[in-house]
Amino acid sequence: MEILEKYRQIVKELLTDHASNNDPKIECQIISDTESDRYLLAIQNIDFS
Repeated sequence: MEILEKYRQIVKELLTDHASNNDPKIECQIISDTESDRYLLAIQNIDFS
């Protein structure tokens, strides 16, 4: 069970790294279902000009 927790932490860290960008025109959200171990990184362009 300990190895599973380690993998979950690695996935969360990877998604957090990818979600933290320096472009103010892009919004990122991490969506996670920890019961089913499903993770999603949603990226949206918020500059509509």
